[in-house]
Amino acid sequence: MGPGTQYMPWIHVKDLASLIVHCLETPSCRGPYNAVSPHIVTNSQFVTAFASTLRRPAIFPAPEFIFRLIFGRERAGIVCDSQVVLPLRTVESGFTYQYGSIEAACGEFAHLAYIDPDTIPSKDV
Repeated sequence: MGPGTQYMPWIHVKDLASLIVHCLETPSCRGPYNAVSPHIVTNSQFVTAFASTLRRPAIFPAPEFIFRLIFGRERAGIVCDSQVVLPLRTVESGFTYQYGSIEAACGEFAHLAYIDPDTIPSKDV
């Protein structure tokens, strides 16, 4: 989207849920925490990892002016502008990511027919 060089904060939804639980259960957690992955990626790196996991080509980026036409300058900036967000306090609190890299995250959620492995009943019961 846009130039592709913009940094894009991201976090896997399971890591987000685990971080919330971690903060609720850890007495030393106080104040705001950045709920983002420690693996900083550009939009182009994200699209490449996602397309690779789906075994699909990422042919060409959508130009920024398209987003401005559709969403207006302010909302297009959410997608096309760059922002680096670091999870310093999150990591210092002892939180560990299950999906710390974009490749691991995409490998877990990039399926056309997705079944969450955490929701499959155990056969050992």
